[in-house]
Amino acid sequence: MANGKCSTCLVVLTIENSTPSTLRAGYGYCNACSRNRNICNGVYDRSKERTAVLRERVFNKLGARCSHCGFGDRRALQIDHINGGGSKNRKNFSQTTFLKYVLDNLGLFQILCANCNWIKRRENKEDLIVRKRFPLLRKHTNEN
Repeated sequence: MANGKCSTCLVVLTIENSTPSTLRAGYGYCNACSRNRNICNGVYDRSKERTAVLRERVFNKLGARCSHCGFGDRRALQIDHINGGGSKNRKNFSQTTFLKYVLDNLGLFQILCANCNWIKRRENKEDLIVRKRFPLLRKHTNEN
């Protein structure tokens, strides 16, 4: 990513927080993330860490509570496409790329708890796609 930001934490790269070669290239890692990448000779999975950092940034930008009911337990919070169509959009991205897309397009997304998100899907008939893919679910719904 040649935007002058750290590939992990997305902080703007400066002479104070990165190496001259990283600045010349226009992409790479800040000093803090470079040190973390070298812990245990790079054996740990950095993608989980990167995803957690990006997800935290999304929650901080969009608010760490359900937009509908105010629920705040992050284990049940989900990033929702305000206008629907999330499953189609999400298939085009890896998880980290999707989170970066959300950060660049905050107006298209909101935070909902799992219950409110499924209620919204049901009310907007977005769950019809799921029911077509999994016919057994049709037996448990009022509509066919």
